[in-house]
Amino acid sequence: MAEEYGVFATTPTASETQAARLFRRFTMSGVVPPGGVDGGEGLEVTADGTSAVTVGTGYCIAGGYWYRNTSPLQVPITANASGMPRMDLLVVRADPAADECSLEWLVGTPGSGDAPAPTRTSDDIWEEPLAVLTLPAGATSAGPGSVAMARNFSAAGGAVVDLDGAGHDTLPPGGLRLASDGRLLVRDGSGVDRLVAHTGYPTAWQPLTLRSGYQQASSGHAPAWRWDAPGLVRLRGTITRSNGQPLPTGDYVATVPAAIRPSAFVRYVCPAHATGPGWSVRGEIRPTAATNPGQLVIWHQYSPEWMALDGWTYPI
Repeated sequence: MAEEYGVFATTPTASETQAARLFRRFTMSGVVPPGGVDGGEGLEVTADGTSAVTVGTGYCIAGGYWYRNTSPLQVPITANASGMPRMDLLVVRADPAADECSLEWLVGTPGSGDAPAPTRTSDDIWEEPLAVLTLPAGATSAGPGSVAMARNFSAAGGAVVDLDGAGHDTLPPGGLRLASDGRLLVRDGSGVDRLVAHTGYPTAWQPLTLRSGYQQASSGHAPAWRWDAPGLVRLRGTITRSNGQPLPTGDYVATVPAAIRPSAFVRYVCPAHATGPGWSVRGEIRPTAATNPGQLVIWHQYSPEWMALDGWTYPI
């Protein structure tokens, strides 16, 4: 029969492979993130120097099938009898022929430097990776630090959460991934993850400490800075002299924190009070390698009573 369809009372959608294909359309394969419904510990894998690793509690979707572990269990390793190091992959295997999901080792090739790739067949075996175990030559036990988690994470809807920072190797075109550093990415048709937004940016405003003799003007924001994006700083705020006198030219009004000092001189035309022929001042931040790094200096040819940092954005 060339056609399949459902879900109707007379169609064979109770077949495990047909049901799994249907479920794969709605839920990404991978481990349910820790803390979620039935998430438990996220099937965390640890080693303590014995001949077995410990798999924590958790829940996993493997190609439309599901696996749940409600109590930590020991999974024996396969000793490395060779004279070269070996990398093994621990997977959750969904096997329709066996009618079960189970934890299985994919034993690597000694000296290859890579762990085996999981098998993923739409109507047969589907393996979801949990961890890579690196065994030195002749090793019969798994020492602490020998395990590296290699999970995909699953999501019932929205973006797949990438808690380990390892990405998701079966995310389809158009799929969303929330990276561990807060970036939201979408996978394009060529399999490349493109930045959509960075949920960690912009950051909250942080106060900019002014030099003695300067203060916030009576109007406008308090002098402050924030990250607009990684490596991109924004300033705001209005500055005046504490004694009410005009701002002198060539003077510095603040020293920006070391974290936001640029690698080269950055300059900006800043709005200012107009008491003569000018309406602005030139702002300049001295770079990290210069004398007096981080000083925010202003230049002008008239006598402004205040100046504003609003809108000044620069890369570090």
